[in-house]
Amino acid sequence: PYSKGVNIAASVGQLGFGGVVSASWAPDGKRLLVKTYFAIYSYDRKPGETVAQTLRRIPKSIPYLPEPQGEAISFSADGKGFYTISEKGFGKDVKLFKYKL
Repeated sequence: PYSKGVNIAASVGQLGFGGVVSASWAPDGKRLLVKTYFAIYSYDRKPGETVAQTLRRIPKSIPYLPEPQGEAISFSADGKGFYTISEKGFGKDVKLFKYKL
């Protein structure tokens, strides 16, 4: 689902939760993770489905230990896990966390 051109954001609907800080597509495009400060939600994507169609489903909650100012999420290259990382805040070290799926 990667594009080499310019991407323009457009509203396609609303989620059933707020506070989204990051999201990441699996390398194969079959799964989307959406991160808030306190939770991570997983959406399975069917072949040929649009982003809006995928986000209309009820997501699965993924086990996650919130970190201070946890702002980012990204799938691992093999799609079998994901990483989260915080902003540097309050003089603390930034740590990269890896989770298995």
